[in-house]
Amino acid sequence: MLHPYATDSDERKQIPLYLAGLAIVSAIGLSVLLQRIHLPGWLDVPAAAGFYGIYYEIFRRWLWRMEALHKWGWVKVPILDGKWQGRVVTSFDEQQGKHPIEAEIAQDWTHISIKMRSAYSRSESLVGSIFVGDDVVLDYEYRNEPLPNAVATMHTHRGTASLLVSNDCRTLTGDYYSGRDRQNFGFLYLERW
Repeated sequence: MLHPYATDSDERKQIPLYLAGLAIVSAIGLSVLLQRIHLPGWLDVPAAAGFYGIYYEIFRRWLWRMEALHKWGWVKVPILDGKWQGRVVTSFDEQQGKHPIEAEIAQDWTHISIKMRSAYSRSESLVGSIFVGDDVVLDYEYRNEPLPNAVATMHTHRGTASLLVSNDCRTLTGDYYSGRDRQNFGFLYLERW
C-alpha cells in the first residue's frame, strides 16, 4: 500500500501555487462561458476548488513524470517506481554471501511503497523520504516478515534503509539496519530492470 513520503524539495511549495493560479484562471473562464450561454452565475462558485482538485490529482499521478519538468528543474523528486533486482550482503552470515533480492517500488509525486523480497523474507516500507540535495537519497523504515523456509531465529521485525540514488536513477546502493531484536546490518545494491 502506498504511503506519503517527505522530501526537502521546494517543488511541493511552488507547484501547488501554480496549480492554484491555473485553477483560478479556469474558474474565470468557466464564469465567462456560463454568462455567454445565459446560465446562472452561482453555478461556478465551487469551480476554483474543483479545478484545483482535478489539476492536483492529474499532476500528482501523471504529469510530475514528464521529462521536461525534470529537465527544467521544476520537479526534482526522482522517478523510482519499477522493478529492481540486486543483492544484499548481511551481517547475519558475517557478510560472507551476496544474497539475491528483488524490489518493487510504486510511486507517485506524494506517495511511495517499497517492497523487497529475498529467498527467506519479504519487507514493505512503512514511512519514507527522498532527499534531493547534492546526492539523492531514499530513506525508509520497513517491516520484514520471514518466509516459511527462513531460519528459526528469524522473526518479524522493523528496520531502516538509506539508499543513494544514482544520477541516472538506474541503481540504488546503501545500508540497512534491522530492529533491536535482530541487530543485523548490511549493504544493499539494486539495479532497475
